[in-house]
Amino acid sequence: MKPSDYIRKGWCQGATALDAGGVIVSASDPLACRWCASGSVIAAFGESVKAGNVVWNLTSYLVQSVPAWNDNKDRTQDEVIDVLEANGL
Repeated sequence: MKPSDYIRKGWCQGATALDAGGVIVSASDPLACRWCASGSVIAAFGESVKAGNVVWNLTSYLVQSVPAWNDNKDRTQDEVIDVLEANGL
């Protein structure tokens, strides 16, 4: 699955990933069902150099940190999907 696929399944703010009960879990946890933008990258690529590079490239694209951008109170799930897809994710 691509990062945008994870966001389509479920999106969150204020945590890398959440389970169905809203409890913070690791992005790669099998119980995770909602992810932030950076969490979706980790879920797709694991804790790897590639994931780090993808987040770095997104930071450059957004001109701010991915978590800060994702957690903006006016951000929407569709915007996150659009940015990920614009970056081939």
